[in-house]
Amino acid sequence: MKPIISLSTSNLMRRIDGSMSDILHKVAELGFEYVELGHSIPIHARDDIFNCLEKNIIKISSCHNFCPLPPFAKGPSPNLFSPSTSSAIESSSWIMHTKNSINFANAVNAKALVCHCGSLTHFFKALDTEILKFYESHTTEDLVDNLPFELVKKPFLKKSAKKALKQYSYLKKNLEKISELITEKNIKIGIENREGVSEIPLDWNMEELLKMTSDLDFVYAWLDTGHIMRKKLMHLSNIEEYAEKISSRLLGWHIQDCDANGRDHIALGKGIIDFKKLSKYFDAKKHIFVLELNHHVKDEEVKDSLKRLQDLL
Repeated sequence: MKPIISLSTSNLMRRIDGSMSDILHKVAELGFEYVELGHSIPIHARDDIFNCLEKNIIKISSCHNFCPLPPFAKGPSPNLFSPSTSSAIESSSWIMHTKNSINFANAVNAKALVCHCGSLTHFFKALDTEILKFYESHTTEDLVDNLPFELVKKPFLKKSAKKALKQYSYLKKNLEKISELITEKNIKIGIENREGVSEIPLDWNMEELLKMTSDLDFVYAWLDTGHIMRKKLMHLSNIEEYAEKISSRLLGWHIQDCDANGRDHIALGKGIIDFKKLSKYFDAKKHIFVLELNHHVKDEEVKDSLKRLQDLL
């Protein structure tokens, strides 16, 4: 069985001045059998998507919640509602629109729904400010074995991890409320690691969330290589260690490179990620691989990134 490799629509939606049909045809022309429908898909694109599926132009590997966007949303809206909120009103909105995304994912034969999960509601502003001061006044090399930085970082990691557990419990409750539908539709949830310091799941206690949701067999981890590399540059995480921790519950990847300045979503080979080293965690038979490249990445770079990824699988 060939590995599932797809291109996210995030690469083309600002590059192509045309319909969703034009975008999906372009994905196929670039050499992809699959596409991931990103979090910018307008509701009026549904007909184009179904038409392309009927004509076997493309297959859908995955959708990124919320997909398609609610009519009132403008532009990319993956954080429109948080599933880790304590608010009953926001939870209700997340559940309703996520169920819409699940139904749509099932209709387009997608295998997974990639989700963002919110941020710490009461962030540690004093600690955050101190950490940011280090990032603003030091290079990443300066922070290696930097004792003052470590003295700020360690309590931040400990306190944020403890705080996140409460929000993980809210997240689990909301996941439970979609369990009947998502099980019926045979869709899996991929919880994506994020680039923001306060966004959850936290890299440094993601395994706790996976333990808490171990009884929900539709919940998996989704690894974004650019996001985790940005955290590595901030000396808050390690890309290989993170992949090892979540490997047993890993569903898919957002594959992208990241340069030494933290600019991610760039073409493979244009940054500093050692994909050959990381590839030992790739499972070509089980994982979904999505090239999630920004709109500045041109056709030839997309094709080259695809070739580089294929060579690793």
